[in-house]
Amino acid sequence: MFRRSQILIVFTFLLLPLMAQQRIEADFVQTRAIAALAEPIVQNGHFLYIYPDSVRWTYEGLDAVHLPPQMASLINLTAQADTVALQKVFRIEQNGKDLTLYPLKKQLSRIFTSMQIRLGEQGAAEQIVMTEPTGDKTRIDFTNIKVTY
Repeated sequence: MFRRSQILIVFTFLLLPLMAQQRIEADFVQTRAIAALAEPIVQNGHFLYIYPDSVRWTYEGLDAVHLPPQMASLINLTAQADTVALQKVFRIEQNGKDLTLYPLKKQLSRIFTSMQIRLGEQGAAEQIVMTEPTGDKTRIDFTNIKVTY
């Protein structure tokens, strides 16, 4: 399972459409590959964001994680495609619908060294892969994505 700080980072980049959304909902499969473990840890769940300040991340069989209003503010910033603000925090490389983010801030680089985001048709992230400083990777595949404007 993600540490709380990792969840906050992922939510920031879940969607990158050009317009602010009223509601974003998706199922996900999270696969965490840890060098010390022979098999990856696989968890399923559901994500829900409701404008302006409600974010919920639920793993099957576990209680939902409700994130603070500050997290929703970060989603709003990202949803408005404020690349100027994002470039203050990340070096961004784009290849078509694939983005790779490299943290510029030391506190973020302790959590991940890179984050690859594959965008789908609605501008929503279909896949996120985070690489940690240890080399461990977490991949999240989103399905049944519903964006309501």
